[in-house]
Amino acid sequence: MQPKKLTPPNQLTRLADFFSELEKADEQDLLITAQALILCGLPYRRTAGHHYIREAKTAHGTVRLTVGAMDPKTPLPYGKDRAVLAWVTTKAMQTGTPRVEWESAAEYLETFGLDKGGFQYRALQKSGERLSKATMLLEVVRDGEQNIRPCLIFEQADLPTLRDKHDETERHLALLSGMRYGVELGRTLWENLKAHPVPLPLRLMREFQNEPKAWDFAAFTSWRSYVCRETGKAARIPWQELLQQLGSVDKDHKQIRKSLKSVLCRLRAHWPELRADFLVGGTLEIRPPLHGVLPVQKKGSE
Repeated sequence: MQPKKLTPPNQLTRLADFFSELEKADEQDLLITAQALILCGLPYRRTAGHHYIREAKTAHGTVRLTVGAMDPKTPLPYGKDRAVLAWVTTKAMQTGTPRVEWESAAEYLETFGLDKGGFQYRALQKSGERLSKATMLLEVVRDGEQNIRPCLIFEQADLPTLRDKHDETERHLALLSGMRYGVELGRTLWENLKAHPVPLPLRLMREFQNEPKAWDFAAFTSWRSYVCRETGKAARIPWQELLQQLGSVDKDHKQIRKSLKSVLCRLRAHWPELRADFLVGGTLEIRPPLHGVLPVQKKGSE
């Protein structure tokens, strides 16, 4: 089944012009994730507990995401699981439905340029298992009012098992009894995705798929650059606020800043027009990209 043409939701107004331009881009060059996952990502490493909380401050209030485990024997989703979830949310936006189906594990592996061997297949299967056995609680506090939306990350999941690896050829995973594999996004996640979709350049995010903190920072910087492009204004994120948004508990702030500066350098290698730098004291300043250039390929371009 071919994905439908990427079309922005009608309710999106603040970035309407931006999405109009994205329609001219090659949709195969994009990932699309929910704003809630940009502000509050999954854990970076495997955690011993049964819940994980990330919180971020915005100009309008506070966003808090709590990820919980339904099965005490299954770890919370973490690390590279954010790439799998971004692949699912992208396909959901391309098809316009929270139900996402696929015929082969190769579809995901090819998207991220991964080998089709047993190791990557097992990693994908484990990611799907963790995501399908986790809940999320999204809390938004704005003007003294608290909005709480609990849900599963995946309402339904029909996932391949490790045994299915034996049926995989070099480029295709045979279907079980002619059925398609698939998942259905939880209602809260799907609603946030439709209302606040954030496009990310696929070729750029591939580089950070094994570095979850770098992935979150790259996604956050890209998103804030889009907003600055639309508003024509620069944004300044204080250091402590940035640390909270990234969920960082490392005490070596000098090393953290050094690693984040390295991410900015790697971002510019793909997107030279990016204008984001750390000021004295650690404040992150993001300005509209030079000439308004977006980090996506136009259809038909090399």
